Amino acid sequence: MNADGSNQAVVVQASKTTLIGVALPSWSPDAKSIVFAASIGGVSGLWITDVAVVNGTPVGSNLRHLQINFPVGTTVGAGPAWSPLGDVIATVASSAQWDRNIYTVPATGGDPTIVYTSAPGYIPEWPAWSPDASKLVFAEASIDTGAVVSVLRSLLVFDRTSGQVDTIVSLGGFFARYPAWSPGTTNQIAYSGYSGNNPEAVYTVAFTGTVRPTATPVQVINGRDPTWSPDASKIAFFVSARHTTSGVYVLTFATGATQLLAQGAGQPDWRRF
Repeated sequence: MNADGSNQAVVVQASKTTLIGVALPSWSPDAKSIVFAASIGGVSGLWITDVAVVNGTPVGSNLRHLQINFPVGTTVGAGPAWSPLGDVIATVASSAQWDRNIYTVPATGGDPTIVYTSAPGYIPEWPAWSPDASKLVFAEASIDTGAVVSVLRSLLVFDRTSGQVDTIVSLGGFFARYPAWSPGTTNQIAYSGYSGNNPEAVYTVAFTGTVRPTATPVQVINGRDPTWSPDASKIAFFVSARHTTSGVYVLTFATGATQLLAQGAGQPDWRRF
């Protein structure tokens, strides 16, 4: 859809017989394709559809499975994020043994490269790129192996050049997830999180590039799945029906105004240009 909510178009059609759920779409930097997680025709993992505007309406085509040669025991890719440079896609993997790696894979598929490995007892989730592709921000979950669930989540930044890992939001009883790095040079990271029975909210925090940054997160608005506008003046986000009308909203920082863009929709990804 357009940034004002108009011209909504289906580019991948859900079907009870061929498609079971789609999640976490991520635009290619040239705006020609979208990668997302799905199960289509009995094949789970990452899928790509090309997108072109035909007679004024976005149309999806060339739907294809992104073949990733994961290690034995690792099942499918999840939480994809297309690099701003366009060359690789960052992803995590679903595994019966709690795969602890963040991978990158060529946008054409093939052999993945491990770029980060969590310590034993933790797994990474939802990687997102810095604008220059030099860093990845992601949530890291501790694992309750007895209950076979992930529990608390912190927010980390990994520098691909130096190997330094910065903790942005520590565990401390708080669930942090769905990070998104602002475009340009503002170095703001948006994410959503909650503690206890409080509603999930969108926060922003400045990344200072030091271990355990002193910047204090700012609670912006109730919701989750934030994504930045190209000029960083707005964020789009999802609100569940438990709090108000379910759908994708946009918040303008300068005025504090919000607008419902797409009722019933979720997990937005704003084009980065």
